[in-house]
Amino acid sequence: MLCIILILLSNTVYDDLKRKETELFELIPELKICKGFNQKNKWHIYDVYEHILYVVNGVEPNLYLRLAALFHDI
Repeated sequence: MLCIILILLSNTVYDDLKRKETELFELIPELKICKGFNQKNKWHIYDVYEHILYVVNGVEPNLYLRLAALFHDI
């Protein structure tokens, strides 16, 4: 669990989450369902998982904000 906290607070959070994707999916299986889930409309160019990662990356490195971003679509 400490690893995910360190990742969420890192300056390279997007890349770090991608690199630890397997472990992340084991910890939060709901995220795996989001990978490849196409929202099928012109306003969403990424699958739900990529969207989540971009949102997490766009939030300041505050644990509570990044946790909220990580869980916002699940």
